[in-house]
Amino acid sequence: MFIIRPKAKIYAAYLAFLFEQANVLSQIEHLIGSMVAIKAISAKKLMNITMPLLAMDKQVTIGNYWILSKKRKQLLTQYMRENDRILAVAADKLLNNGGRIR
Repeated sequence: MFIIRPKAKIYAAYLAFLFEQANVLSQIEHLIGSMVAIKAISAKKLMNITMPLLAMDKQVTIGNYWILSKKRKQLLTQYMRENDRILAVAADKLLNNGGRIR
């Protein structure tokens, strides 16, 4: 977990979105040498990362969309798991005559 106190006014979800972007991740990787050690980045090194600072209304729009996108991915994953489970149960019932012996 990171605790970040930005110097500028920034929407937390927008900041989280930025930390998932390739250009920001590549800056972090360049500063620390490896993505494996991302948890070990110092505050001093973190201050050298350049991120686009948009107007607050745009930050909120992007940040909220990022939150909804994360939720949508989570729900789609759950849906696919449940769909596979239902298919397996239905196939088992059809293949085994509903568990009845003929």
